[in-house]
Amino acid sequence: MSLEERKRLQQEAIDNDDGAWEKELKAKNKAKSGFFENNDLTNENKGGIMSVGGEKMNAGGIFGALDPNSAEADKHATRYYEFVRSTNSDVDSIASNTGIESETIQNIKNYLFVDEHNLGGVLQRFDPNYDISQSWQRLWQGDNIQTHDMTLLRHEIYERELVKQGNSQNKAHVIASEKYNYTKEVYDYHAKTD
Repeated sequence: MSLEERKRLQQEAIDNDDGAWEKELKAKNKAKSGFFENNDLTNENKGGIMSVGGEKMNAGGIFGALDPNSAEADKHATRYYEFVRSTNSDVDSIASNTGIESETIQNIKNYLFVDEHNLGGVLQRFDPNYDISQSWQRLWQGDNIQTHDMTLLRHEIYERELVKQGNSQNKAHVIASEKYNYTKEVYDYHAKTD
């Protein structure tokens, strides 16, 4: 994706965000999140399609969703990761929708989408993942947030801390998955909705 296209997509997202929904959702979702009371992340919102670059994208509901193992899903994830890297409007929206501090969401975003990691001796970004792209969309939009979307945030917060403590990327992922198993929850979600 060219720099001009990224800028156009970013500006379109900014232009389409009137912010009117933010105040209402912020109080509701902070109360639902329980994050401030017990340092846990939960949310039970339902619904959702979002527009990215003028294209309607499924925010994760079963209607119109791609097969997560398809080439189309891989292409969608790659485009969506590029879009997430090019925008700044997601972090505050996700913070508002989940009750989690913007700084923490920014750290998760950087860790998932921007930063390079030592993956088998090679420094590189994580490969785009369709399910993660769908989780990020739902968290950003604030509709139809699933349990595994919140588990993604928990997992990445914990994994990032484990890496900062000196654990290898792989070891940190395994440990974080024992406590916050995003992959299992995604599998269970697809088994329920397919």
